Amino acid sequence: MSKHKKQVDPFMLSLLKQTNGIPIFYKYLTYSSAKLMLEHHNIQFTRGDGLNDPRDLDICKCDMSIIEELSTQLKIPEHIIIPRIQQQVKWIKSIGVCSLGQSRENPALWKEYACSKNWLGLKRETGICIGLDQDLLINDLVSHKHLISALLVDYVHNVAQTIPWELSLGTQKEVWQFLVKIYATKDLKWQEEKEVRLVYAESLDEKYKRITLDKSCFKYIIFGKDVNRQNKSELEKIISTYPNIQVIDR
Repeated sequence: MSKHKKQVDPFMLSLLKQTNGIPIFYKYLTYSSAKLMLEHHNIQFTRGDGLNDPRDLDICKCDMSIIEELSTQLKIPEHIIIPRIQQQVKWIKSIGVCSLGQSRENPALWKEYACSKNWLGLKRETGICIGLDQDLLINDLVSHKHLISALLVDYVHNVAQTIPWELSLGTQKEVWQFLVKIYATKDLKWQEEKEVRLVYAESLDEKYKRITLDKSCFKYIIFGKDVNRQNKSELEKIISTYPNIQVIDR
């Protein structure tokens, strides 16, 4: 073995190990959204400021005490510091995120993202879960020059002010650690979702970015318990052109 072989950073290696044990990523969708995804065989990334939880990528996650200390010690006025912080926060919120599940049998994800309400206001499982092969998915995105990271979400008791802002001011490694914490730390109340998150590491100009995928990335279509016959038939026609895809009824 060459003594010049590049060593893998332990932090990066730990991230890879977390997601390598998840061969299939699952996307939970309403019927209409699933139909669009399958018709165009694509995947959608949403800008951080367009996520369901407005605090998901918010600065409220960060402990900003270091800023106050530096401002006091170095006598830097707020009108210089605040615009710089705002600029970085704006960039953080411009990054694209795609939220996925680790299992096709996640009750919380079925209920939240793949259900609709009937005329009585009762939730019905009319949505779809789409299983994507992780290796094929990541390789396909990377081969087309998309900068993608797969991160396992970490759930903490109270996410507010848990991330030290000084990491963003440190070395390249510390900045990366800071960004991972920002993008993959959520409040404990969301832990049932067991989310794995794809992060598109470039600023998005629009709210959504949809990237076409090779159809081989699609491995499973799981129909919700209450999908009607017509909707099921329409999707089966669409996926008839997909190679090696398995259809499953819950």
